[in-house]
Amino acid sequence: MLDQPGLIIMSKAGAGYKSERKVNMYKWIVYLHVTVIFIFLIQHAAEILVTFRLRQQKEPDGVFTAYSFMLDNNTRNLRITYLLIIITGIAAGFISTWWRQGWMWTALSVMIVIWIVMHRVGSNYLTAVDAIADHALKNKDDTSTIDKFRSDLKARREPEIMTVTSVIGGLFILWLMMFKPF
Repeated sequence: MLDQPGLIIMSKAGAGYKSERKVNMYKWIVYLHVTVIFIFLIQHAAEILVTFRLRQQKEPDGVFTAYSFMLDNNTRNLRITYLLIIITGIAAGFISTWWRQGWMWTALSVMIVIWIVMHRVGSNYLTAVDAIADHALKNKDDTSTIDKFRSDLKARREPEIMTVTSVIGGLFILWLMMFKPF
């Protein structure tokens, strides 16, 4: 009898009882996996909102205030939840037969690609915003510097790149997990 795709349930006699425990463990791991993803999405949404807010800053001091929380607690928490997503997904794959199917490897690969893109684009963006704000602070008395500060911030497109990467990548992974096409 097949309860979950990839998980075989037998009678409670002998080895079948272990299979039923395996199914229960799988359900708990998937529950934890989805819970951690939900937490990650909430954390990530806050960080993406801040990247958009940075472009709306009128004064250079506001930049440092807006993203100060990102550099410490939120970045660490994002890394922890991202790692937990990967660990629970890998655990679910080992409990079931998913490692023998291509969708599992594809989902893991897409997760890694998303992480690389987000890390590089996000780091480049914060470095650039930091440099723009720092330059404006050093030349605060020059009114054209503040105008340049505002236009340089508004010209940055990294928040859109990060949003599109995370939404498309996340929806693709969700599709792989739900439909297991290969």
